[in-house]
Amino acid sequence: MQFFSDGRVVASRLTVPEHLCGWGRVVHGGVISTMLDELMGWTGIYLLKRLVLTKSLQVEFRRPLFAGQPLCLTGRVVEQCSNREALLAAEVVNPSGEICAVSTGLFALFTVNAARTLGFLDMELVDEVARKFLDEETDR
Repeated sequence: MQFFSDGRVVASRLTVPEHLCGWGRVVHGGVISTMLDELMGWTGIYLLKRLVLTKSLQVEFRRPLFAGQPLCLTGRVVEQCSNREALLAAEVVNPSGEICAVSTGLFALFTVNAARTLGFLDMELVDEVARKFLDEETDR
């Protein structure tokens, strides 16, 4: 996925290939959930300037999505609950402009130094994300 932002929302456009379908050409719900989770994660990185990890995720499937259709996803910050958590939201829209799936997620927020203490993140990747998208300096 590639992401774009106007400073208020983060968006992505994509077309799901047929091998990620469940029934016929209907995109599998797990794939839709993954797209929404990924979008919300990058929404936190872009708009809140923090590293994030998903704490909880809720998805509502409103209409089927089909392989081969160009889809538009948008994500936004609903509320930064504290310095450690934020509520984010995302949606997927089909070519007809219909909202097909919506999601909200509670995300843990981390600084680079806090991420180092977790012990399971790829710190080279964390440092790369920090250099490109975050306001803080890495200490490497």
